Amino acid sequence: CNIFARLSDEEMTKMRSRLIDLILDTDAKNHYMLMTRFKHGMEMKKLSRGLLSSLILHVSDVSNPTRPGTIARKWAYSVQTEFFRQGDKEIELGLPRSPFMDRSHENL
Repeated sequence: CNIFARLSDEEMTKMRSRLIDLILDTDAKNHYMLMTRFKHGMEMKKLSRGLLSSLILHVSDVSNPTRPGTIARKWAYSVQTEFFRQGDKEIELGLPRSPFMDRSHENL
């Protein structure tokens, strides 16, 4: 099922760009930039939908440690499994392994 099938080429280009931005906003190295954009938006009393959606996704992404320990650990192991599978696929494709994706260097 292609949920984007009804989008025009222009709409699809915008959607793809927005989804990439959202994914990049979950990267820890972009945390301070995102917080700066948020603070500036608050000072100007103008927060865009794009900024708010980025913030909501970012907060959701980094919120796991606030959960009870048993739940947080379960999710952490699930994420680690996903990362290791990505690392395995990168090796299979002859690509360099991304950080945290190497199952031989488990860190949980």
